Amino acid sequence: MAFKGEVLREWRKARRQTQAELAAELGIAQTYLSEIETGAKSPGFGLVEDVARLTGISIGELSDCGNPMIPRKVAARRSLAWVSGAAVA
Repeated sequence: MAFKGEVLREWRKARRQTQAELAAELGIAQTYLSEIETGAKSPGFGLVEDVARLTGISIGELSDCGNPMIPRKVAARRSLAWVSGAAVA
């Protein structure tokens, strides 16, 4: 799943928010947010979930996955694993 950093950047700019402000809300460094927005780095799935929750943008819109249900299945599997105590690869 490739993250669409430009979608996040457009959302942030529409809110007239700086990278430093958004990064603080997400609990990440401003430099890391910059790299995510430009596509230099891809965030982990947990951060993608955090971005989706904070922005209200769906995971499907934030990524180029062909099937928007795939991240939900992964999230469901992680939740189930957390409850059962099993490790998820």
